[in-house]
Amino acid sequence: MRTTVDISEPLLRRAKSKAALEGKKLNDIVNEALVDMLEAASLFDDLKPNLPSNTLIDDIGKFRIPVLRSPRPGRKSVSAMR
Repeated sequence: MRTTVDISEPLLRRAKSKAALEGKKLNDIVNEALVDMLEAASLFDDLKPNLPSNTLIDDIGKFRIPVLRSPRPGRKSVSAMR
């Protein structure tokens, strides 16, 4: 199916370079990237119910885990929060 999208020049150059290096068409590179992004998003949707409520996941699927501050610095034991 044909569609029109706006892609920044630097991103388009990178995608074209990747396609050339891998001997693929630009269309294949774009489709693979979309599939990867959508599959990663659904994976994180499945994981979210099991993560602590204060764990953030940004738009590209990287976790941002909150820093825990100890009320007693220097102690090595950490207890689980529920």
